[in-house]
Amino acid sequence: MRRRCRMTENHLDFVHVCLKVDKTLYSDKELKDDKSVVDFMREELMQYDREIMCLLNLTTKSQVINAQIVSMGTIKESIINSREVFKASILSNASHIILMHNHPSGNPEPSKADMAITKKLVTAGKILGIEVIDHIIVGGRTGDSFSFAKGGLMSFTESESLKYIQEVDAISAVRHKKKISGKKRTNNGRNYNIEALEKALLTAQEGQAVDINKINDLAEKEKVYLHVQKKFVRKDIPSARGERTFHAVTLPPGTKFMDEDIGGYQFYPLFINEPYIFKSGKRTDMVDQNADYFVIPLLASYEIQLRKAVFTRDAAGNLLRDEQGHYIYERDGEGKPIFTEKRMYPEELKNALNEQMIKWRKEHPQPVILAMPSSYCRTYIKETGESFHTVTLPKGTLLRDVDVGGYYFNPLYLNAPTITGNGQPVRNPAYYEIPLLPNREVWLKKDKVEQVNGRPQGVKDESGKKVYEGIVKCLPVELQSALQVGRESYRRQMEAEGHKPLKR
Repeated sequence: MRRRCRMTENHLDFVHVCLKVDKTLYSDKELKDDKSVVDFMREELMQYDREIMCLLNLTTKSQVINAQIVSMGTIKESIINSREVFKASILSNASHIILMHNHPSGNPEPSKADMAITKKLVTAGKILGIEVIDHIIVGGRTGDSFSFAKGGLMSFTESESLKYIQEVDAISAVRHKKKISGKKRTNNGRNYNIEALEKALLTAQEGQAVDINKINDLAEKEKVYLHVQKKFVRKDIPSARGERTFHAVTLPPGTKFMDEDIGGYQFYPLFINEPYIFKSGKRTDMVDQNADYFVIPLLASYEIQLRKAVFTRDAAGNLLRDEQGHYIYERDGEGKPIFTEKRMYPEELKNALNEQMIKWRKEHPQPVILAMPSSYCRTYIKETGESFHTVTLPKGTLLRDVDVGGYYFNPLYLNAPTITGNGQPVRNPAYYEIPLLPNREVWLKKDKVEQVNGRPQGVKDESGKKVYEGIVKCLPVELQSALQVGRESYRRQMEAEGHKPLKR
């Protein structure tokens, strides 16, 4: 309970804040560990017909000080405000807390909202110095429970929240040494708006989700998103001392800026995001696991610091390697590796990467993808253990006015389609995706067959090689067009005969 502070022209009221005991739960169970606490609180949480959020305030020795209901919502959700959550914890002088809430439906599995709330409260707790050690969900009808800590989800949310806290600590340390203008600060090659960052961190205490990329009120007018192929990105690299992790992006060869090839230079972004799936022009919450690139958000107003290591070379200019096969750094007088550095704005880097990608695609045309029903595809294993694929063309496939139905070719790959969202290949697929190089001809062959003892058998010459009835060469685009025309012709024929329309 707190008394209202009032100030007039003649006097200033002093106030004090204290805790008020709401009710007491009685039990003969000793609350000596987390399991006993869960067993005890389960009975309380199962009584409610709507979602409530409560917390247990703990001492440094994890002894329970008290419990508090901080929010009560509907049968589906509870509205959480960080200020209300930590108010009693501060007054109780709690070292850390355990969050608990119920699911009246009985299913204790966490929702996306539960994950977001946990991340927000862990972040706010780190700022206040009160650690959130677990979040437990109790099913209202079943009494089943789910622990974020046992599920390995608390370490994930803590690692993300630590990024925000490390930025705050760095800001405080610098401001003790010198006055900062509030416009820029470089960290791992990125510049940040200090006051916008602080505002983002403090919003955790106001019950809002922390998202530094969206707090651009003061100096950031726009964001730039880089699309970089995954093979040029390394995520969560441990530092030399193992105290933290960082990300590194290497610019692909052929990336040019002001007529200079900056391929091989690196920068170290704070965030690397998976691309989302878009439907009808709107972004969904599903991640495109099949994408071969990452999305890197950068502040448009601040320069990126690029650097590239200098390696030792022999007299002919060839790079030298050590006994482990690694390139050898050139070092300065103090024994530190030497780097060349450059600075450029995100928009400039984005344009350079786009030009590099356009040039690369011209030099490396994208493969032509044939979609073939699985009934026409086979994989054979030779006596040596090697495998090869065979794709037979369906009847009615016309190529240059010639029916090549029954002809076959041997592709290098037969790729099963993947499940949207997790990237796993489909089992027993209805069709396979066959990538073919656009400029390389496909050899279509048809074996010569004769009847031997009433059975068809392939004909071979004196040297034991196959004899072909016919061989046709074509480009993948021609074959793709012929297959599409053949499918459409077959569909119209089936519909003309009164069959149900085929699914396309």
